[in-house]
Amino acid sequence: MTDLPSIYKVFDQLSEKVEQRLKYKNVVTENIQIMIRYHDRKTITRSKQLKEYIETKEEIVSLAKNLFQEHWNEEPIRLLGVTAQQLTSKDELYKQLDLFSYEEEAEKEKLYLAMDQIKEKYGKNVFVKLNDSKPNISTSFQKDFLNDYKKEREE
Repeated sequence: MTDLPSIYKVFDQLSEKVEQRLKYKNVVTENIQIMIRYHDRKTITRSKQLKEYIETKEEIVSLAKNLFQEHWNEEPIRLLGVTAQQLTSKDELYKQLDLFSYEEEAEKEKLYLAMDQIKEKYGKNVFVKLNDSKPNISTSFQKDFLNDYKKEREE
């Protein structure tokens, strides 16, 4: 494929899958990598180290598209990939406060303390989102393509 709108559509789909897996594993990333495999099977990978953690599809797809624009030589593409690297559990994250916004975070301190006390009393998983079903994940290929193919066939 060489059609830019089609390529961007693939990046949207791949980024959405990455976001779903990040949410499922309760992690964030600070490095996004893309893979471009050309028609002649030549493959390149490029990544971007980030200063802040990200986890949303919009952030992921924006970085992936930027990396793609920088490194695509306009030859036909046979395969694209998007990967989140350098993952960190949300439970292990700490926010660096700055001089101008620390007061906003200080206002939430009582809430954070109350949440910690509830977690100590009732367990780590006391705060869960309703209707948040965990997908049955096996391989990357199945997660990204096979499940979508099955859904299309059922419709």
